[in-house]
Amino acid sequence: MNYTINSRKRAPLWVFAFQLIQEKIRKPHIRKAVADIISKFLPTSENKTIQGEKLYSKLKEVGYCEMPNIITTEEADELRDSLTNMICFDPWKPYLGKFNIEDAPKEVHTAQIENVLAIPRLLEIANNPIALEVCERYFGCKPIIDSIQAWWSLPGHEKAEQAENLHRDNDGIRFLKYFIYLTEVTEESGPHVFVEGSHLEPKGLDIRRYEDTEVEALFGKNKFRKFTGKKGLSFIEDTYGFHKGQPAKTEKRLLLQIRYALMPTIFLNKNYINNFEKKQEFDIYSNKFLVK
Repeated sequence: MNYTINSRKRAPLWVFAFQLIQEKIRKPHIRKAVADIISKFLPTSENKTIQGEKLYSKLKEVGYCEMPNIITTEEADELRDSLTNMICFDPWKPYLGKFNIEDAPKEVHTAQIENVLAIPRLLEIANNPIALEVCERYFGCKPIIDSIQAWWSLPGHEKAEQAENLHRDNDGIRFLKYFIYLTEVTEESGPHVFVEGSHLEPKGLDIRRYEDTEVEALFGKNKFRKFTGKKGLSFIEDTYGFHKGQPAKTEKRLLLQIRYALMPTIFLNKNYINNFEKKQEFDIYSNKFLVK
């Protein structure tokens, strides 16, 4: 089945206005209180499982939960092959223009893939029932699939840049990210790192990049959790907590990221799919496509 996908370039103006407001709210307990009030006015579902409850409890406590693998090694390879053929860009160096991953300029650390939603399977992955349940428990209402992204981390750089340094995300008042490795990730390919419990602590609240030593002084080195593993490894994380993607050393890493949110964020992908004679609009609150 052939799909042509067009994405809105900008979120609605009210989303930008709320982003400016919520960025000023830094303390985790106040952010949660605001989010809890908002969630009472948003739709809920009846999805309740024992597995979802256990995963949610781990997420709530430490800031992440490892998910049951929803793709096989073979499917990870298929997705990697499809994404390898797609155009990339460096989100931190837009002046480099667009390129194929095999022809990436030497200065590129992160090669983001331009149009991942040309692969419909990625939306099916984002709609995984257990992932949606975990997010709903965390938000107190049905989650929005706010965006789907994928990028390569490329080796050959001595110094970390941008998100390769520890930081807190400030994407919205309440959000989660679902990370899925599409390549095997070792110490050589830049594993993701999260600081356990930092999503709850009012320490290091400035919006900036941090040195490891700064965050170790705040939380302790024993709180650093490094994610290495086989292709298909996946985990949901509250990235308001401190995290980073370590620079790749000798091997490339391909990562799929799905952002779930309480409310639309400035990163919202509003997608329209033309499937031959049908035009479908994505309903952010049902996480489904609706025929217009």
